[in-house]
Amino acid sequence: MNIQKFAAAEGTTLKVREDEGFLALTPVAVDTTDGIKFNLKGVKNDYLLLVAVSEEASEAKDVTIKAPTNGSYAAADADLTLSLAAGGVAVARISTAKYLNNDGTLIITGGSTNIKVQAIVR
Repeated sequence: MNIQKFAAAEGTTLKVREDEGFLALTPVAVDTTDGIKFNLKGVKNDYLLLVAVSEEASEAKDVTIKAPTNGSYAAADADLTLSLAAGGVAVARISTAKYLNNDGTLIITGGSTNIKVQAIVR
């Protein structure tokens, strides 16, 4: 996959401060062909939190955090797949050193447009 030609939807990143209380998430729907691309360039965290929500009525679907195609020395060499039950929620703590490309992007794919994902950084 060539990251420069990736036509994914742009995901939004929610920044959280310690003094804030509740969060209102606006997750982005996964494009089943191209996924979601989160631009995390300049984020100074070692980890981020991904929240995936399935609005599928009857069947489980997968969400896949893609291994970087151009990552750092600590980059993962395999994708990370989360299984979402119908109507379920999955939360994952992701190491940015393992899953971000050198340009700061994170790619997530899913098996349905009824899956929505939000990235949260602190």
